[in-house]
Formats: sequence, C-alpha cells, structure tokens
Amino acid sequence: MSQLLTLFLLVLQLASVEARPSILFPLYIYPSPGAWNPIYWALGNNTAVTFKIVINPNSGPANAKLGAADLASYVAAVSVFKKYPNALTYGYVDTNYPNRNDSDIVADIDSWKYYSSDLIPTGGIFFDDVHTTEANALWQLNNVATYARADNFTDVIFNPGAAPAFPDPRYPNTQTVSLSYQYADRSLVYENFWGAASGPAVASNVSGFIKANNHGVAYTKLQAAVYQLPGDAVWNNITGGCAKTKSGLCNFTNSFTGVVDSLYLSDLAYINGVGGNYSAFPNNFMAWAKILNGTA
Repeated sequence: MSQLLTLFLLVLQLASVEARPSILFPLYIYPSPGAWNPIYWALGNNTAVTFKIVINPNSGPANAKLGAADLASYVAAVSVFKKYPNALTYGYVDTNYPNRNDSDIVADIDSWKYYSSDLIPTGGIFFDDVHTTEANALWQLNNVATYARADNFTDVIFNPGAAPAFPDPRYPNTQTVSLSYQYADRSLVYENFWGAASGPAVASNVSGFIKANNHGVAYTKLQAAVYQLPGDAVWNNITGGCAKTKSGLCNFTNSFTGVVDSLYLSDLAYINGVGGNYSAFPNNFMAWAKILNGTA
C-alpha cells in the first residue's frame, strides 16, 4: 500500500511540474536558398522543445497574388519541416485591428486550407493585429476563431501585441479583461522590447510583469515575444551550461517557465520594414533555443 501511495504522490508531483516554454517563431523571412537553414538546424539539434513556426508568404496565406516562383519557394522550404516531429506550422492571417471584413479573413483561412496542400498548417492559425476590447471586435474574433476550428485548425493564436487585460494606447480607457481569452487557445500577451515592462516589475523582469497581470489566466494560454535583448557576449554566454555561467540570457529565458506557453526572444535592434523584427534571425537564437531545450 505504501509503495502505491508513494507512486501516486510521485505521479502528482510530476504532473505539477511546470514545463519550459515551447518556441514561438514568426518566420517572416523569404525562403531564398539557404535562408531558413538556421531554423532547420535548430529543430534538428533541439528535439526536446516544440517549435511553433508562423508562416507568412504574402502578409497572409499563399493565394493568386503570389507568383508561381514565390509559391514554389515556399512549398520547397515548408516541406522540409515534415522531417522534424517537433515542428508545427501556423498560417498567418491579418485582422487589421480589425478593419477587415469577416469575409476577407475567412477567405484567408480557406486559402491556408485549400490553395496549396503543401502549405496546410500543421499547428493552426495565427491571427495578427487583433483588437480585444471593443464588443464588435470580440464578436468578430469569436466568428473567425470558430471558423478556423471548423476548417480543422485546432490551435488558434491571437496577437493583440499586449495582454487583453492591459490598457491599449490605440484605444484609451480599455481596462476590462477581454473575452478573447475564451476564443483563442493562446494569446501573445507581450510583444515589446526588453525593458518596456512597467508597473510591478523592474525593466528586465518581463516574466514577472506578465505573471502579475495575467488575471488568473493559465500560463498555457499565454505567449511572449521580447526583442532588443542585450547583445553583449557576457550576457548571452551559455558556454559550459547555464548552471556554470548563470548568464543574463539563461536567467531571463528560464524565468518564463510556468509563465507562458511559448516564447520568442531576439537581441536585434528594432527593424523597420516588412516583417519587422521577425524578418531576420536573432544572433542569440541558437543559445535561447538550447536553453528551452534543457541542454544549456
């Protein structure tokens, strides 16, 4: 009996262990020959962590506006992900805060399913530029999320660029907790530069800021993207492992365990242009991928 009890308690303990975040990677890089090699390499060398890769061929899905050569390039590059069981792809759909009509958004969802069988996302749909406070916007988000699931895209991600519960500078006086948490499987609740967190957290403690403002929402529904991290060698050092270096990158990355489901980090300065900060691979990508893999 005591052995059974011990085993039961061990199972409970293991079940309660908070998992390291998976990797969220908006891959807004054109797939010219060799351009996606860094993420292929990372997938093959960090097999204990899941990569949630957002594909964005044309500020949305591949469609008739995308030329044949560009379509072929995306098909060839995306097909490589099939080699890696830890790779999930997500189709990018822009809601434009949400100035687009439902019919246009639905057309994008359908394009991901029907336009090219080689590009069908294996993870789900990533809705960008969502507005999570006004009633009409919430009604629209519920509609498009429901439609995506009906198209068998079971994982729906919203990107408001800020937690739905936070005041949004684009829409003053919006303090209420949004119902969008109910509609999305995950929300990208922090998309900002390192040091932008305020309130109960110090500048570098983004994870603490998220935890203090999650309004009790489970961490498995939250995501974060943090850019402009320090780029110096000492802060990013993982040589010999995090237990040895205790570097800034190690501590910062590990601070998100039990705080978010998925994480993106970058040491690049702000990139102004198509794709923004997601149009190039971060210099520290291999390091924080290794940390999340549990091998640093």
